[in-house]
Amino acid sequence: MYATVLFDAHETAGESFDGAAARAATGLDGLGVGEDDVVCIMLRNEPAFLEAVFAARHVGAYPCPINWHYKAEETGWILADSNAKALIVHADLLPQIGGAVPRDVEVVVVQPESATRSAFGIAPQCAHAPDGTREWRSWIAAHSPWSGPARIPRANMPYTSGTTGRAKGVRRAPTPPDAAATT
Repeated sequence: MYATVLFDAHETAGESFDGAAARAATGLDGLGVGEDDVVCIMLRNEPAFLEAVFAARHVGAYPCPINWHYKAEETGWILADSNAKALIVHADLLPQIGGAVPRDVEVVVVQPESATRSAFGIAPQCAHAPDGTREWRSWIAAHSPWSGPARIPRANMPYTSGTTGRAKGVRRAPTPPDAAATT
C-alpha cells in the first residue's frame, strides 16, 4: 500500500512518488553516496524534499535537513562537519550560500514548484537551475529505479541550534532489523 502525496492542487499517487524516490536513489548511488554517508537537503517543504529523504534512506544514507534560511557560514559548516557527499538545494537558495559548498560535495538543484515560488515570492529568473548543474526532475528521470541491495534506513540527521557554540549533528545509529521487529 502506498500513501498519496498532496501538494497545492496536485496529487501524486504513491507508486509515482515511490518511483521518483527510487530513481533518485539510483542517482545518489551514481554520485558515490552509500551506507552511512550524508545527503544534505536544503529545500522548502514540497514533494522534492520527501523524495530526497526517501532516496537517501534507500541507499542507507543519512538525510540531513539544512534550514533554508541559512547563509553561507552556517550551510558551509554543516556540509563540512557532516562530511556530506551530496547537497540537494532549491535553485533560488544557491546565491545565499555562495561558495560555501565544498568541492567534493555533489550538488543537485531543485527548481521550486509554482506554489513554492508564489508563497515565497521567488522571481521566475531565480527559480531555474543554473547552466551546467544537475536539475532534480531531469536528473531523476534519467535513472532507473533503485535495484541495489536493501539497506537499513537511516533516520534524519538534524543539527542542533548551536546554543553552546556551533551547531552539532545528531547521528543516531540505525536500529538493527532483528531489534526493529521486536519494537
